[in-house]
Amino acid sequence: MERRTSSGQTRFHTDESVFRSEYITGSLYVTDTYLLGLAANHGAKLVSFDRSLPWQAIRNGTGRLIETPLLQ
Repeated sequence: MERRTSSGQTRFHTDESVFRSEYITGSLYVTDTYLLGLAANHGAKLVSFDRSLPWQAIRNGTGRLIETPLLQ
């Protein structure tokens, strides 16, 4: 999803049919966003303790893509 150009600038390449690149704001969430997209394509959820995952980056995504376990 990311490629460095010869000038040192970073360019993000995404599959626009799955991802909304305007919500992928940096390298910190690239893997998480990919996993969310994978879960969405398979009708599954991603389990994560991180409540700030960018579910908006997935086309037709909702917060229900992410399952947050309860801490005991």
